[in-house]
Formats: sequence, C-alpha cells, structure tokens
Amino acid sequence: MSQPRLLTPKDVRDTTFTTKGFRHDAYKADEVDEFMQDAEHTIRILAHTAHNTWKEQQ
Repeated sequence: MSQPRLLTPKDVRDTTFTTKGFRHDAYKADEVDEFMQDAEHTIRILAHTAHNTWKEQQ
C-alpha cells in the first residue's frame, strides 16, 4: 500500500473501484483498503487539528 494521503470531498465523491472477475458487485480489496486508509488518515488529521484549535481557545 502507498503512503496515506489527505482526501478532498471531491476524492470521496469521485472515487471508483475496479470490479473483480465476472461479478460486477465485487471490488478489489486492495483498492478499497487503500481508500479506507486514506479516509482514516484524513479524519485523524482533521480531528487532531480541531482538538488543538479547541485547546488553544480555552
């Protein structure tokens, strides 16, 4: 897997995954896993930033 990256709302809206095999409802797990890793990374950074901003204002 590649290094996590920060996602934009456009990334979330426009992301598609390659279907696997003959079934068109099965996705390649590595693509979904990488997207989920990026989503987790983005949320973690935003939560950390929001928490630090809140602490500074106290």
